[in-house]
Amino acid sequence: MDFRPNDDHAAIIEGVDRVCSDFDDEYWTTCDTEHTFPWEFYEAMAAGGWVGICIPEEFGGGGCGITEGALVLNRVAASGAGMNGSTALHLTMFGLNPVVKFGNDELKSTYLPRAATGDLHV
Repeated sequence: MDFRPNDDHAAIIEGVDRVCSDFDDEYWTTCDTEHTFPWEFYEAMAAGGWVGICIPEEFGGGGCGITEGALVLNRVAASGAGMNGSTALHLTMFGLNPVVKFGNDELKSTYLPRAATGDLHV
């Protein structure tokens, strides 16, 4: 396997870094100290298509794999968001993989499009 970053990975890094740059240390400190979910961040990541990156394209997602999803979370954590930012996204990004792999058509069509847009937060 070749784990070197490719052009798609570079585009992911650039795009995620761009969104994350709008959320400074003060934002994350406030979320941490007030024990609040970072909804503004989650919505910005959803609007950028990053929440649905691992959802198949036929359901409105990015159609990417685990490597690309992990790259998103790596950039989120590195931005200063740490675990607060990463945990806000990771279950919606990866938690529906059993539905993708084993779900029936009704289950897939009900939940995957909503997860891809960020409307369904898991």
